[in-house]
Amino acid sequence: MTTGQGAVTALSDGAMRHGAFWDALVHDSGAHVMVIDVEGVVHYSNSSMAACFGTEVVVHKRLHDLIDAALADERLSLVRRVAETGRAVTVDGRVRGVMLRCVMRVLNPLESPRKVLIVARQLTPGVPPASDTEHVLASVDDAGILKGLTERELEILRLIAEGLPTSAIAAKLGRSVKTVEWHRVSLGEKLGVSNRVELARIAIRAGLTGLGDPAAAR
Repeated sequence: MTTGQGAVTALSDGAMRHGAFWDALVHDSGAHVMVIDVEGVVHYSNSSMAACFGTEVVVHKRLHDLIDAALADERLSLVRRVAETGRAVTVDGRVRGVMLRCVMRVLNPLESPRKVLIVARQLTPGVPPASDTEHVLASVDDAGILKGLTERELEILRLIAEGLPTSAIAAKLGRSVKTVEWHRVSLGEKLGVSNRVELARIAIRAGLTGLGDPAAAR
């Protein structure tokens, strides 16, 4: 995998000439970083972005090899829009069950095929997108481990993340404490976790709640 200063040389884009800036972005910022062309071929990915796809090998692969076809089609259409118009786009949507905010910006518009820089982070509720970007809410999501959960289970997962005890959840939903507790145990089994804090973390990463501290779900 191409990393660090090597990425600057490999990409040969004017915006990447200062290695310190590139290294700060891909290593120090905590962001998921990728460079992709309009054909969907990945030219660079830091390890953080690769982890989002659940693999260590990302460079030279196509987006359709990494994520579901419908998701790849939508994201690639946005990449092409950015490459064609030169206008940056911010897209909010889930990848592998995590709600991400991805900012797409064209690199050298004279290069062929054109490449787009994608910088992504877990979405922080209430933080507006950059003012110089078009804001898009994804219409196709990758629910990840949440796939297959019922609406009731998702609601209980959200309320757990908001810190409500079982009795309060039962009162809010008009269900018995025993029923809510059964759902909680079932959620733990489906999601492979053992306690409320871990359930809360999953809900927060998925963007089901704006709560920022999973410990509040204890």
